[in-house]
Amino acid sequence: MRRSKPILMLLVSATVGLVATVAAAKYLNNKAGGPADRPKPTKQFVVVAKNKIAEGKEIVATDIKKEEKPIGELPDDAIENTDLVVGRKALVKIDKDDVISETKLVAEEVVYRASRGMREFSLYRAVVPARLEPGMHVDVIALGVGKADKDDQGDSTPVHGIILEYVKILEVPPPGNSARNALKATLEVSAEDAVRLATAVEEGTVTLIINRETSRPKPRKWVLVATQLIHQGKPITESDLTVTRMPVAGLPEDAVVKKSAVVGLEAAAAVEKGAVIVAANLRKPVEVKKADPQELLARAKALKGAAAETKLTELIQQFPDDPAAEEAENILKNIADERLRKAATAEFEVAYKKIDAMVTSGAFEEAQQRIDRALEAFDGLKTADGNAVELLDALRERADEREKKAGMLFNQFRNLKMNRRDEIAEKYKKQLEAFCPQSKYTEMARKMVL
Repeated sequence: MRRSKPILMLLVSATVGLVATVAAAKYLNNKAGGPADRPKPTKQFVVVAKNKIAEGKEIVATDIKKEEKPIGELPDDAIENTDLVVGRKALVKIDKDDVISETKLVAEEVVYRASRGMREFSLYRAVVPARLEPGMHVDVIALGVGKADKDDQGDSTPVHGIILEYVKILEVPPPGNSARNALKATLEVSAEDAVRLATAVEEGTVTLIINRETSRPKPRKWVLVATQLIHQGKPITESDLTVTRMPVAGLPEDAVVKKSAVVGLEAAAAVEKGAVIVAANLRKPVEVKKADPQELLARAKALKGAAAETKLTELIQQFPDDPAAEEAENILKNIADERLRKAATAEFEVAYKKIDAMVTSGAFEEAQQRIDRALEAFDGLKTADGNAVELLDALRERADEREKKAGMLFNQFRNLKMNRRDEIAEKYKKQLEAFCPQSKYTEMARKMVL
């Protein structure tokens, strides 16, 4: 008991000393005017609407002003600087004196434009990556038909290659539009590259692949390269050549770029497959044997597609007065007519499907109007399924039959409804809604229920 008493006294003394120290510190802090006593701001200047601002309106300087507002009443995203508001559009209606916040404005978008000297190329037919975004860079791969790879039967095999590298993406449409001819992307290209890209799109398939390099690759130049061994003295044809991009460093100064400058000349020395065509190794043929028009016509007939059209055109230009040229003209006319027929057929099939869907849904009046317009547009067209006019007439008959049936269902529903046989009437209404949900009869039945 005697030993515990001094220990107890020491604990009491320590406690009293601690309390005195805390009290003294508090006194000195209050004396000096510490942070605890400094008043916190209760108001803040923010941007407010000077006038009523309609939804979608582009905000100008006269629409807004700065005003002091209680901090406790301000939204977290209230805007303090007027420069961050002017030029943007209102996402919702903003009343006079309302505080302008980010949630009330349309989000700002980064718009990419082609730099000086470049071109904006809108690509509608291409295979593009799913995660493509503006500002990214891509390589362009062309997959077409190689004239150099024809076998004895005239068939062609695909050739491929990267035709453009590190191309900047300026625009990518929002997701959800999967239409075949919808915009896929807008690219920034030079005038020369725009021509190459347009040719690749027209003649084959274009695919974009994302290039994640942090800088533009070393300069490259378009040059002609041999697609196969060219023997010495052989006249060079278009099938002997292909155009590719190669690093500028190490290229011969007289490397040839245009096929038109080479086709028809002879190789002064043998050219290996894959070698660059140079001007120093080209010479004019010593003697050019005059071609036989009928032989040229036979060769052109053995070809297909663009190759055949090119040869037929060359025949007409070279021998305009020969009977073979007249036959070539008829073949070209048939090709052009067939191309137009296919295009018209494709357009007709789209229109027919739309009208058929209207007939099925019950939009009979609009379907009849579209049938009238289609009859004028596609008069005389013959498709794989038959004459376009006959197909449209059959579709009109189907529309008439469905409209007649819809009217009968409605009359039965109305009679039952008027006789207060609601339960059976409801069954007829459901049949009508399932049969033609968009018809005027369905709408009238719904109004009678209401």
